[in-house]
Amino acid sequence: MIATAWQQMLAAWPYSERALYTAGTTLTLELSFLFWGCLYEACDRFGWCRSWRVHESNSGPGADVSRSRPPPALLREAAIDHAVNGLLLRPVFVWMVYPLFRWAGMATSVAALPSAASALAQLLAFMVIDDAWFYWAHRLLHTPWLYRHVHKRHHRFRFTHPLASEFAHPAEDLLSNTVATVLGPLLLGSHMALVWLYGYIKLSQTVEAHSGYVVPFPFSVWSLRAALGGEQGRHEFHHSRNVGNFGGFFDWWDRAMGTDAAYEAWRAAGSPPLKELRPRAGDDGAKKKAE
Repeated sequence: MIATAWQQMLAAWPYSERALYTAGTTLTLELSFLFWGCLYEACDRFGWCRSWRVHESNSGPGADVSRSRPPPALLREAAIDHAVNGLLLRPVFVWMVYPLFRWAGMATSVAALPSAASALAQLLAFMVIDDAWFYWAHRLLHTPWLYRHVHKRHHRFRFTHPLASEFAHPAEDLLSNTVATVLGPLLLGSHMALVWLYGYIKLSQTVEAHSGYVVPFPFSVWSLRAALGGEQGRHEFHHSRNVGNFGGFFDWWDRAMGTDAAYEAWRAAGSPPLKELRPRAGDDGAKKKAE
C-alpha cells in the first residue's frame, strides 16, 4: 500500500525531484508542528488532561494553568518567528541542501523503498546518532559565552510551550537542531520517505518535550520506558532550573556524564511543584545567566 501511494505521488508530481523534496519536507514539518502544537494548546485552553501537566501534577484539578504559561508577548514573538522560519526560510534551506542528500545516496524510487525491518532499524539509528550530537551540542551551548550570545534566546521560555520547540538563535537552529536531525539520514543515505518520516517523528517529540505535559503510554511512545526523553518532565525541568538534562530522545548521555543529578534529586524529593516559575511582572522568561 505504501509503495502504491508513493508511486502515485511520484507520477502525479509535475515538477522536479528537488522541488518535491523541498515541498514534502516543508509540508511534513509544518503539519507535525501544527497538529501537535495545536493539540497541546487546546489542552491548555480547555483544561484537558490537567493531571498530565508537569506544573499541575501536585497542585490539584483546580490549579490555574495560566500561572505556568509563558507571557503572551513572548508567545506572539515566537509565533511570528516560527511563521517566518517555517514558511519562508526553511524551504530555501531545504532547496539548497538537496544536492547534499543526493550526494549521500538518497533515493526516491519505489524500488528503493526500504522494508519495514530496514526502515525501523534506520529510524532507531537516526535517533541514537541524533541524541549523541544533540547532547554534546546542547551541553556546549550551556557554556557561559555560548549561552549568553546564542542559547539564551531559547531559554527565554522558562515555562515550556510548543512554540518554544523551534524558538532558537539561527546558529543553534542550524548547528544543534538541524545537524542532529539530518546527520543520521545523511550517513545512511536513506530514502526520501524515511527522511520525511524522521522529520515528523523528531519534531513531534520536540514539541511534546516542550509541551509542559508528561503524556503517558500508550498515548505517547516517548513514555514507553524511563530512558526515553520527555519521561517525567525532563525537559520541563531543564527549562525551569536551567541545569542538566541535555539529552533529546534518551537520557543515556545524561546518566553516563552525571548531568541529570539535579533532576534526579528533584525526583527523589517527590517532584515538588516548580514554584520558582511563577511569572513576575515584566518577566519575559529570560534567565540572567547560565548555571
